[in-house]
Amino acid sequence: MIGAGFGFSAMVAFVKAATVTIPVPEVVSIRSAVTAISITLFMALKGIPFRGNNISLLAIRSVTGSISIGLAFYAASVIPLVDMSIIVKTSVIFTALFAAFWLKEPPTKNLYFYTLLAFVGIALIVKPTGEVIAFGGLAALLAAMMIGMIGAIIRKLQETENSLFIVFCYSWTATLSYALLFGSEFSTPTTTELLYMLGAGAAGTLGQVAFTLGYKYAPASHVSPFLYSEVIFAALFGAVYFEEIPDQLTIIGTIIAIYSGIAIARSSRKAATLRS
Repeated sequence: MIGAGFGFSAMVAFVKAATVTIPVPEVVSIRSAVTAISITLFMALKGIPFRGNNISLLAIRSVTGSISIGLAFYAASVIPLVDMSIIVKTSVIFTALFAAFWLKEPPTKNLYFYTLLAFVGIALIVKPTGEVIAFGGLAALLAAMMIGMIGAIIRKLQETENSLFIVFCYSWTATLSYALLFGSEFSTPTTTELLYMLGAGAAGTLGQVAFTLGYKYAPASHVSPFLYSEVIFAALFGAVYFEEIPDQLTIIGTIIAIYSGIAIARSSRKAATLRS
């Protein structure tokens, strides 16, 4: 999951650089195409079959993933990287909620308290004003909710599907849907812009594969907190390349949100140990 954190933070840094001049849907499509083509070639070379068993759940994972990546990329284009990263990382909390209600993993007694506490942290980061920054924060929060649901879905899909095939379905869905729906808005990128988007694709592929494999080898609520490493990488990228220095409220909100996520993960691990 630390590898996923680095991959996703590097991807978002490339995305932020590209979306200065390139429409968000085009960046989503090209970034997803890099993953789709890479995964397709790898599966073909390894002889992994291009077929699934739980088609309906694969479709839900693919559609929700496509929507969430669009929301996350929009957020990255209008708010600081560290703000976007920590809001999206509250997906850890939503994964725990979805795991409790859908996967029937017993919720810990403090789950709802820490969920509320995390929203306090988010409010300090977003600082709602009705301006574009607030809308960017809302987009990041919606993406977090969907990613949280995806974490639980992937955990369920691992019972019947190959991890790479899950990524294959999602990446081609995102590539084709954004190209078909928003293709008329696409522009011809410069060499630098193309490199940014290809970099986003390569980093995103690393993150996506690591993310999917992470859920294969441990319960959803156990491995999700390690994705908070993305916040550290995002803060470094933001400071070095975009001169984004978080203010005091953002720092306080980040600490609260991270504490909430880690607290939920620790409680979940203790509960799992007692059940075993």
